[in-house]
Amino acid sequence: MVFGNTGGTAHKPASAKCNKMKRWGSFNGKSRNTAPTLPACGFVRQDSSLTNQRIWRLDHAARPFILPRMFPVTINEAQLDWQAGPYDGVQLKILNRDEATGGVTVLRKFEKGTIVPAHIHPKANETAYILEGQWEESGTTYSPGTLFYAPQGEPHGPHTARTDVISLTIFDGPLTVKPVE
Repeated sequence: MVFGNTGGTAHKPASAKCNKMKRWGSFNGKSRNTAPTLPACGFVRQDSSLTNQRIWRLDHAARPFILPRMFPVTINEAQLDWQAGPYDGVQLKILNRDEATGGVTVLRKFEKGTIVPAHIHPKANETAYILEGQWEESGTTYSPGTLFYAPQGEPHGPHTARTDVISLTIFDGPLTVKPVE
């Protein structure tokens, strides 16, 4: 589906030759034509506007074929800086923040030898997925591909980074940490 014709990123045509193409009818179930395909020239542009719900197929001299963005938020973590985490040896990159819930999606980096003491997250469930490194939990060492889940208020840890570790972690509420007493 295609929405509007503003914003987005234009891509170069796949070939210099491109046949003229026609405008397609509204994509609302009453379309006069079959589902659209990419123009032969491969000239594609994504669009964030959801106001104009018409699909356009045009030649390369006119405006490009418009595609909707797959996701409303796209983040390249390489463009973000690491910031101090809640413990020594822990750094965070906040990839996304949900303003309504306070939830965050973060990359966490643990330096080799970092020990995170037993703790709880009183306001959020935590889901962590190991991307790189070796992580020890309760005497067992875990590798990339391991997923951990800690329900809100449930004590977990201590955790030990046996190597440098990077995890993708999602907190569905505010990221708060309280030590287990």
